[in-house]
Amino acid sequence: MKKLVLFLFIFIFATGGYSKEVHHIGVNVPWRDHEIGMKRVFPIIGQLGLKFYRHAMYADVGWIHIEPQDNDWHFEYSDSAVFNPYGITPLLTLYHCCNSSDTIGIQVPWRACFDDGCGWYLSDSTDSKDYVQTVVNRYKSVTKYWEISNELDGNQHRPQGLPANFVATFLKVNYPWIKAADPEAKVIQPSLSGTYGMPLGAYNWLKIILLHGACNYFDILGYHDYNSWWTLPAHVDSIKKAMQEFSCPEKPFWVTECSISSDSTTNITPRYSSIDQQAADVWRRSSVLFAYGVEKFFWHPLWSGSHRPWIAFGLLDKNGKKKKSFYSYQLLIDEVDTFQTAKALSFGEVTNDNEHGGDGIWVVQYTFANGDRKWVLWSPNNQSYTLTIPQYKRVEVINTVPAFISYDGEQASFSRDTLQVINGKLTFHLNDIPILVKGLTTTGIGQLKGIPQKFKLYPNYPNPFNPMTTIRYSIGTQSLNAQKVNLTVYNTLGKKVATLVNEKQKPGDYSVTFDGSRLPSGIYFFSLKAGSFVAAKKMILLK
Repeated sequence: MKKLVLFLFIFIFATGGYSKEVHHIGVNVPWRDHEIGMKRVFPIIGQLGLKFYRHAMYADVGWIHIEPQDNDWHFEYSDSAVFNPYGITPLLTLYHCCNSSDTIGIQVPWRACFDDGCGWYLSDSTDSKDYVQTVVNRYKSVTKYWEISNELDGNQHRPQGLPANFVATFLKVNYPWIKAADPEAKVIQPSLSGTYGMPLGAYNWLKIILLHGACNYFDILGYHDYNSWWTLPAHVDSIKKAMQEFSCPEKPFWVTECSISSDSTTNITPRYSSIDQQAADVWRRSSVLFAYGVEKFFWHPLWSGSHRPWIAFGLLDKNGKKKKSFYSYQLLIDEVDTFQTAKALSFGEVTNDNEHGGDGIWVVQYTFANGDRKWVLWSPNNQSYTLTIPQYKRVEVINTVPAFISYDGEQASFSRDTLQVINGKLTFHLNDIPILVKGLTTTGIGQLKGIPQKFKLYPNYPNPFNPMTTIRYSIGTQSLNAQKVNLTVYNTLGKKVATLVNEKQKPGDYSVTFDGSRLPSGIYFFSLKAGSFVAAKKMILLK
C-alpha cells in the first residue's frame, strides 16, 4: 500500500496535476449583483469542477476599470478575476458591454461622449492599442481567449456612432493588436444577443459585419440563446447559413450564454420553465447544441440576479443557495465535459416557435477518448426508444434532475438504476426529463481507460483551502455489496496525518469534510482505497 501511494505521489508531481483533456463546459459568473465577490465565487466553480468561466462583470478586464485615465493603470479588479488558485481559465472581455448612457463601453473612457460623439473611432486607435496590448500581455499566461465586447448587435446596447459596418472596422483593427501581443490568442467576435432566441436583428447584424469583411478578424463565433430548447438547432442553422453566404470559413461555435429561469413569470424565459425544468434544460440545451457541433457551452449565470427580468436564471438563487440545476450541472460536468464526439441518434421536432415544438425522441450519444460511450435520452410526448449497445452487459441509468434536495441546498441525490442489457438492446420509456445511460464495465481494475467506472475520486473543493475542504467520492453500482472504504490524508513524505473513512459503505455518492486547522501550510494528498481500487489527489493547505 505504501509503495502504491508513493507511486501516486510521484505521478501527480510529475504531471503537475495538469489534464490535457478537452473541456466543453463553462459558466458565466455574477453579472448583476456586483457585491458578490470573486473570492466567494471561485470555490463554487471549483466545486462544480468547471475549467472555464466568463463575464465576471464584477471584476473583468473592462477599460473603465483598468485605465480610467490615460496611463493611470489599475489592475485590482481584473487581477481578482483572472489569477485564481483553481486552474480555471477565463474568457475575458476586453471592452465593456455598451449601454444606452454611453458613459462607459468601448469608447476611450477618459474622453467618452465628447464633442465628436460617443463610440469608438479610428482616432482612438493609439489609446486603444496601448490598452489592448497591455492587458493581453499581462494575462496571456492565464488565458488565450479574448472576447472583443458583448452583444454589440442589441439596439438598446449599441453605443451611438457604432453601427454594424463600423464594428467590422473595429474588429479589423483590434484583431492584429491581440495577435501581436499573443500569437496563440483566440479572438471571439462580440457575442450575438439571443434574449429571444436568434432575433432577426442579430442575424442581419452578423450578415452586415461579414459583408464588410469581418470574417477574417475573429477565430470563434460566440452567440447567446434563451429560447426554448427545441429551437436551438434552427438558430445554429441560421448562423451557419449567414457564414456560408459570405464564404466565411468554418469556425468553432461557442454558445457563451444559454439558460432558462426557474421562474416562469419573467418575460424572457419559456413558459415551461420551473425548478425541475431548469435542471432538465441543463442537459437538454447542452446535449442538443453539442450534437449540433457547438464546441463550448456556458450557462448564464452561476448566481441569480435579484432584479427582473433576469431573475432566477442562476444555478444558485439570489442568496447563493444551490438549486436543483446546480447539481444537474455538476452531474453534466462530471459525466460529459471531456467528451470527444457528440452525435444525434434521434432528433425530435425542431421548430423556431418558442411556444410549440420538441415532441418526438431525442437521443444524443457521447463518445470519449478511452472508447466509453454515454447516452442522453428524453421524449416530451412519452415515446419509447430502443438503444442498441452490444458492448455493455449492464448499464446505469441516472435521472438528470435530482430526486431530492435539502432545504439548505447543501445535499442532493439522483435516482439511479442498474439494468441488464438483453441481446445487446435495451428499451426505455421516456418522458421530458432526460436520462443519462452509461455502460458498466466488468473487466476489472487496471485498464488503460483510467479510473474504473465503478469508483471515482473527485478533486477537493475549495483548493487551496483554509482550514476546511470537502472531498467527494463515488462507489458505483456494479457491486451491490458494501465495500470496505479507506480515505486517508498523507503529507509529502508519505506520513499519514488523518484517517477520514475506514468502514464498509454501500454504493452511492459520499462527501467528507477535512479540517486542516492543526496542520501547517503545505501540500497534502488524499488517497481512496476500496477493494483493489486506489486513487490519490493533491490538495494545498494555505494559511
